[in-house]
Amino acid sequence: MAIDFTAALPSVFGDELDRKTMWDRIGTALEVAFAKTAGGDHEFFIEQVMQVILAKRSAASSNQAIARVMATLNEWTNEDRQAWITYFSTHLVPILVHARNAWVTRPKKTAKKKEESDK
Repeated sequence: MAIDFTAALPSVFGDELDRKTMWDRIGTALEVAFAKTAGGDHEFFIEQVMQVILAKRSAASSNQAIARVMATLNEWTNEDRQAWITYFSTHLVPILVHARNAWVTRPKKTAKKKEESDK
């Protein structure tokens, strides 16, 4: 689930930031969020990540992948949520590698598919 969350971050990455350094910035965001988060407060952790990557509130709040991660985390115990947050600090590079691969290989919406999904 750490990979699912991280793979969703490019879609909410701030437009004013340089996309050439996106994965470095996402890694930094995860490190900063971990350092600031006490216990299993996953919502605070996610908020900190969004602040560092300058995610627009509208983009973050409408992102289905992030919503699914949050819904799953809400069902977990505080101990499990804390373990999820800690996993980012102990496995950051593998998370970034797998998340980047998931992002690059994700199915792209074509203009026609996007029009159909907007109906």
